[in-house]
Amino acid sequence: MSRVLVLQNEHHLGDHIINFIFFYKIKDYIEENNIIIHYHCLEKYHNNLVEFNCSKNIIIKDWENIGYVLWQETFPNPYDYIEGKLCKMFNIFLKNAAIPLLVNSFEYQDPELFTRYEKLDDKYKNIDILVINSTPLSGQYDYNKDIWDDFIIRLSQKFSVAVTQKVNDNILSFHDMSVKNIAALALKVKKIIAINTGPSIPLYNTDILNNVEVIYLFGGSGHHKTRKFKQLSKLKELSFLLY
Repeated sequence: MSRVLVLQNEHHLGDHIINFIFFYKIKDYIEENNIIIHYHCLEKYHNNLVEFNCSKNIIIKDWENIGYVLWQETFPNPYDYIEGKLCKMFNIFLKNAAIPLLVNSFEYQDPELFTRYEKLDDKYKNIDILVINSTPLSGQYDYNKDIWDDFIIRLSQKFSVAVTQKVNDNILSFHDMSVKNIAALALKVKKIIAINTGPSIPLYNTDILNNVEVIYLFGGSGHHKTRKFKQLSKLKELSFLLY
């Protein structure tokens, strides 16, 4: 007989991808113990979340205000590393759900990223710098698109650059790609510049972190301790890349 856990999150894509990264860590346990998770969220995020759904035991359902609220801001702690806050959030959920596991790292593994990378058109490969310039929706960064566009245009004069939000017709854009495919492309990129928003969450993947030289991250409510991440506050801190 199966046991059903009902979860909800009414917030944005990044908040959901955070939760689905954690589900990678409990996949084996919930399948071996016949635990079913009903995850309620807004329908506009379903397509991206289906690609990060690692288990048949996790069922993505339309938004309803029912069940356990699995959301990072339920546990605000601006003095903690963000990864610590996220692990704390998930460990509280595991205890509440009587699942005898502990999570102590936000890094995750997903072998499917390699399969996706191989299937992508060659025009999406051999990129020097990936810029995740998608507009943040939760006020975590004061984003000025004009300033970012100008920086990216200048950067593209020196490097092969790809972006996640369109800048112009001359710079390769992944705005019509799924977040999972953007993560697959990040596997082979040496430098990543990212606003702390939904498409940046999959960068905590072990294989991306093993390959990348540095991830420059802008915005967020806490410090990051994950290897290769360098947190910045102003785009001018990357001016050295232009010369």
